[in-house]
Amino acid sequence: MPPDSDIDRMLQIERHAEAARRLTDRSQRDRHAGVCWSGLGPEPFRPRLPAAVAEAAAARLKAIHDWRTSLAAAMTLAERALECIRACIARGLDAEPARCARALADLQSAVDAGAAAALTGGACAMNSASRPPSTG
Repeated sequence: MPPDSDIDRMLQIERHAEAARRLTDRSQRDRHAGVCWSGLGPEPFRPRLPAAVAEAAAARLKAIHDWRTSLAAAMTLAERALECIRACIARGLDAEPARCARALADLQSAVDAGAAAALTGGACAMNSASRPPSTG
C-alpha cells in the first residue's frame, strides 16, 4: 500500500533504515561470533523506540521542506536579478551603471544563497547516500 502523505513516506524511510541497522547488527554479531578478542565485538543493537523513529521522520521532512523553501527563495531572487540585468542590457550597460552593478551583485548573492541551500541538511535528507542501504 503506497504512503498517503509526506510524513508517511518519511516514516517508511526511517523504518527501512531501522531494519537495515538491525540487519547490519545481525551480520556484525555473526561475524564476531567465532573466536575474537574480548571487547572487540560490536556494541549490542539498541533499536529506536517508535517515538524516536517518528521524530526522525518528522525532522527529515522538516529539513526537506526548509530546503525547498530556501532554494525557491534563492531562485526567485536570481530570476528578479536576471530580469534587471536583461533590462540593463536592453538599455545599454552605460545608461544606468549603478543599477546594472547592483543587479549583478544581487545575482551573485542569489547564486550564493542557492548554493548554500543546495548544500544544507534538506538536500542530505533527499540524498540517496542518506537512504537506507539495500538489503537485497
